[in-house]
Amino acid sequence: MNENPGGGDSSAVPAGWYPDDAGGQRWWDGQQWTEHYAPAEQAVQTQLQDPATDALQLQDPAAHAPQVQDPAAQAPRRKMPRTTKIVLIAAVATVAALGVATAATVPLLLSSNNDQPTSTEAAKPAPTQKPDTSDEEEYSTPDFNALFEERDQFMQDQQQPIDGSLLAAKTPAQQAFVAEARAQVEQNGGVWDVQTESIALALALDACEGSILNGHTMTVETVRLHAATSPLIGVVAGSGTEAQRTEIVAGLMKLVVTGTSHLCPADSAQWSSAVGSIGSDW
Repeated sequence: MNENPGGGDSSAVPAGWYPDDAGGQRWWDGQQWTEHYAPAEQAVQTQLQDPATDALQLQDPAAHAPQVQDPAAQAPRRKMPRTTKIVLIAAVATVAALGVATAATVPLLLSSNNDQPTSTEAAKPAPTQKPDTSDEEEYSTPDFNALFEERDQFMQDQQQPIDGSLLAAKTPAQQAFVAEARAQVEQNGGVWDVQTESIALALALDACEGSILNGHTMTVETVRLHAATSPLIGVVAGSGTEAQRTEIVAGLMKLVVTGTSHLCPADSAQWSSAVGSIGSDW
């Protein structure tokens, strides 16, 4: 996906709904892409403001969103908190600093996931679909303030640094996740290090945040979008061949499932089901 809808100076692109590489509509908040997404097959064609001709006029999410009643069709107005940004920036910077050494880091992550199911995949059945009991319930507008508050509290509870340093397991859940991932890596002949731990934690925390901001409803489409737009996954996957990129993304997403089983277990079954449905088709 382009860094911004126009492909040029991000400051010249107003907030609004724009097509994304996943085939749907995604909200651009004026500075960066957000998690909020509306599937193309449900969207009604709308006249989106042309960022090249009217770049200074900001669009209102409610006025310019695709006219669908999907809960994801209205974008929140509050930006990602500083803590979350720094956690992701630190992880991306770690991978970027490794440079070519990511070729050594990635196999460590993949070795813990490619040849065996994650604990969530083995222990939890796929979720059953809830019956359609009410149009009002299915298409109710989410309380974005509540989602933001929940996200902020979750990130605060993780006790991760906000100074750009490496992430390390702090909470019992994080320690259990790292212990499981590390054991699998070492069983496959790999060596676990602080960079690997930081990347693994960032992947899991980012996924849990995505679940919160999507109202704890992760589908195949939203999981695909998460993988396609994650800056960390993009850096780790690198610029190799398509086959190499696909293999790396598949391995990282299996690691995400393991991480969510520890850090946000209530959401993990949805991640496991979606990742299992996608398989290697990333």
